[in-house]
Amino acid sequence: MVGWTDAHYDAYYRRELTEEELTSKELCIKIDPYFVNKHWKLNAKDDTGVLFHNLKTIARWGIKNDPEREIRALYNQTKRMAELYGVTLEDK
Repeated sequence: MVGWTDAHYDAYYRRELTEEELTSKELCIKIDPYFVNKHWKLNAKDDTGVLFHNLKTIARWGIKNDPEREIRALYNQTKRMAELYGVTLEDK
């Protein structure tokens, strides 16, 4: 088993970008899911926590886990959210 790491939080921008950075084709911006969660007030919109959990999964895509693991996480989180909200999903 791989040891725990928080390295996927290391490169979030905590400042405004320069004009040069904004027009650069090589710039890679990581979005801080905690900032977005607070700004979008996701916990007020969904008290199950699933929206925020999905946001975190998307923000760290390909950094911590392989795509199959992330897709399964999004799928299962969304299925559980549907159950909690009483929404019936069709399995195809």
